[in-house]
Amino acid sequence: MTSVALALFLTLLQADTGRPPRPEMDVITYSSRPYAEVVEAVKKAAVEKGFSIVFELDLQQRIKAKGFEAPPTMVIGVCGAGYAAKALANDPRVAANLPCRIAIMDLGEKRQVSTQNTQLLASMYEGEEMATVGKSVDKILRAILEATE
Repeated sequence: MTSVALALFLTLLQADTGRPPRPEMDVITYSSRPYAEVVEAVKKAAVEKGFSIVFELDLQQRIKAKGFEAPPTMVIGVCGAGYAAKALANDPRVAANLPCRIAIMDLGEKRQVSTQNTQLLASMYEGEEMATVGKSVDKILRAILEATE
């Protein structure tokens, strides 16, 4: 979407709701591929983009262990060490949002793959390089998500 089209969309959104548009906290895509295949595609794409896999959390298993139901959901922590180091040097408070997380949820007919909007997240911290780091990481995370389509 071009910046002009995006601006028009946001203007129409504001006019329709009467509220100023809010930026999206999450970046979301959907895949028709099998759940396990999407999980593997995320991990493979992350490594190919120079990120490391920090953890894999089977959220469904954790929730079921406490007696509740949840759809199959895997949360994968990924980290680009150079980006993390720059972000921490600019504002140590960003540590609470590291590593980046990518969630894969099986919705039956499709899989939802989502991550945080790092450009928006970076705008909430201080430091001259935060916007650049947020934009760079956002581009990589979106490419990882696209690898699941």
